[in-house]
Amino acid sequence: MSTKSPKTIGVFVDWLEDNYQTQILNSIFEAAQKKGLNVLVYEGGNLKPDRSINQNRNFIYQLISPEILEGIIIFSASLSYAMDSENYLKFLKVFQTIPLIHLNKQIPGQTSILLDNRPGFTALMNHLIHDHGYKNFAFIGGPSLNFDAHERLRIFKSSLDENHLVYNPDYYYYSGKFITSDGLSAVEQFSLIGLDWIDAIVCANDYMASGAIEALIRMGIHVPGDIAVTGFDNAPFGDLLMSPLTTVSQSLGLQGELAVDLLIKKMEGLKLEHEYLVGADLVIRDSCGCFSASSLEAGSNVDFFQPSPGLVLDQREKIQQWIKNEVLAKKLIIGDFFNEPLWAQFFQAFFINLDQSDGLIFLKTLSKLSFYFWQHHESQLCLQEFITIFRKAVMSVMDSPESVRRAEALFHQARLWLSERIKGFYSQDFSVKMNQDIWSGQLRELLMAVASHEELKERLVHFLPEIGMKSFFVATFVNEDDERDYSSQLYLAYKNDHVLDVSRFSNYDGASLIPKELFSANAPYVYFVEAISYPKRIGFALFEKTNAELNFYSVLQRLISLVFKITLLFQKVEDQTSSLEAQKKSLSENLSNLRRVMSGFIQTMTLTVEMRDPYTAGHQRRVSDLARAIAYKMGLDKEKIEGIRVAGLVHDLGKIYVPAEILNKPGKLKDLEFNLIKIHPQVAYDILKPIDFPWPIADIVLQHHEKLNGQGYPQGLKGDEICIEARVLSVADVVEAMASHRPYRESLGIDFALEEIEKNKGIVFDEKAVDICLDLFRNKEFEFKY
Repeated sequence: MSTKSPKTIGVFVDWLEDNYQTQILNSIFEAAQKKGLNVLVYEGGNLKPDRSINQNRNFIYQLISPEILEGIIIFSASLSYAMDSENYLKFLKVFQTIPLIHLNKQIPGQTSILLDNRPGFTALMNHLIHDHGYKNFAFIGGPSLNFDAHERLRIFKSSLDENHLVYNPDYYYYSGKFITSDGLSAVEQFSLIGLDWIDAIVCANDYMASGAIEALIRMGIHVPGDIAVTGFDNAPFGDLLMSPLTTVSQSLGLQGELAVDLLIKKMEGLKLEHEYLVGADLVIRDSCGCFSASSLEAGSNVDFFQPSPGLVLDQREKIQQWIKNEVLAKKLIIGDFFNEPLWAQFFQAFFINLDQSDGLIFLKTLSKLSFYFWQHHESQLCLQEFITIFRKAVMSVMDSPESVRRAEALFHQARLWLSERIKGFYSQDFSVKMNQDIWSGQLRELLMAVASHEELKERLVHFLPEIGMKSFFVATFVNEDDERDYSSQLYLAYKNDHVLDVSRFSNYDGASLIPKELFSANAPYVYFVEAISYPKRIGFALFEKTNAELNFYSVLQRLISLVFKITLLFQKVEDQTSSLEAQKKSLSENLSNLRRVMSGFIQTMTLTVEMRDPYTAGHQRRVSDLARAIAYKMGLDKEKIEGIRVAGLVHDLGKIYVPAEILNKPGKLKDLEFNLIKIHPQVAYDILKPIDFPWPIADIVLQHHEKLNGQGYPQGLKGDEICIEARVLSVADVVEAMASHRPYRESLGIDFALEEIEKNKGIVFDEKAVDICLDLFRNKEFEFKY
């Protein structure tokens, strides 16, 4: 008896590196698994992007076959935010025979799930106006063609109007991308007019709000004491900011679940409504001027019972019920905890220890409770709030001073233990994030030195299974130049831990992605479908979902695209070097292309560092510009000058290994954190060494923190042991760093920076390089371009 194969649905998404997309995707994966559905995630890019790299990936949305996909969920709002409605409807016509569910964009005659911003955002404005009494508001808005951005601005204006408050267009900032730097730019723009007028800055999303908070803090403005800031989206980082962010939480997980349920009904032929709404709720934290509920309750007076002798035993059942009601109302625990034996054990352990000097019974039970929270995917911070509720209940019925003293001792012990536990869990999260960075770094190192297709296959087959990927496929187009032809050939097939023979899959319809017999049939699967294009279309890849962060698949796609182009160019160079003299011109053109690709690689690595550390955005470019100017005035030869320029552009590449939390940390770094930063020259050297640059880039980058007196790092080199290129780069790096803002301090100014290198001339820094650098600035022959 044959079993019916699971149905397969597709998901069109533009981006895997944003909280909005990843939250919805994860809920889609979970719902699809429960329903026994296969999922193919097509990450293509925006349909009318401002960057050509996205445009080159859009072809991935055309690789669709009704024989493969029985329904599609489309992130229509983000996919089409830069495209007008008429052209987007033309795009959708290709899929008119397949059931579709759209997310966050109304499509005439089709089923859309919309996030209803109104209740949550209206509640936010009412909270700011009525509870806090704020009157003067600035607003940081979103992209002009984005429906949600328009809706949030409309609600903002109407809330002011309903409360007879003035909307001041001078304090409205239009954002194009919903990103952190927009918040930074907005506050800088507001500061030109004056920040004293503003009571609160309302932001259209949390990323811009985080940028606004950072900008205000840099200016010495307290949030929320001087200016309140709020966001929208309830991004995961919101409660970890210096001032935890008051925001609006959209039910993104519910949206993903609903999308799967509705798509199944539509595939079954059921008639659906054209519009389904998912609401949003206000999340109050510190940044609006409130204290968190946990902080208030931890210090509140216990007054719901009147203490009297004997109540400890008589009122236990009532205490237990009150704790249960409070915990369930706050939704602190997932699972049927209060029917578990652990709940009774924990409650009893506390009272047992009241009469004993040894508190280990209660502590051991608390340890079990912590593990229970972890098993049910609950934060240890929720456990901390649970203990606050528990303490409030039991302290109200202590019947003697000795009981109170003993109870407080137990709670103090529990709090100390839990603090250590929370640190441990955050360290665990930190390790997971570091693993993601290490994976990406290792993958870059493996792929960047690849010179042939065979070598690329070998390295993918070696690396991807090590991170748990049991199946992946890479296909190329038979005719790369004809954009209407999707005839494909398998380049690499790896399934269930085995490399497959691809010779018999030399020409098939790419709309089916891979030959049907290669798809897993045993259990529901999730594959990410990624374009290979750099700059034009080359092919596509399918990567089976593992436990990696979703943005890892985007990194993988970009690296493979880049390596494909490099290997193609290497191959052409090798072929043409053996040709006749008449082919020299063509060979020269390909070498120029290779140089451009190498330049693109260097730029990509530069952007990679700067995207993770926005406070040093442009730092590498400015250091490169100054170092090149110094080298030119020193009279170094052209090759050395070019080597210094290129090394300057990538000298901080090793910071991809350093967690973003440390790079962006305000205040002084701990020794352990600074030691982690100090290894970045070695990390960069390990990445750059295998690449055959025309200049000693790896050695220059490795030595750029060495000092003439031998007190630098990582090798402790002295004097002429340090190459001249690194000595020049060191001077430029120090001057730019001191003259620029950092998260832990304001700019020290160019004058201070010049005095510092002059004071250490011949001791720490190369004397000639310092003299020329001083002349460049004091004679106004050079200035930093920001």
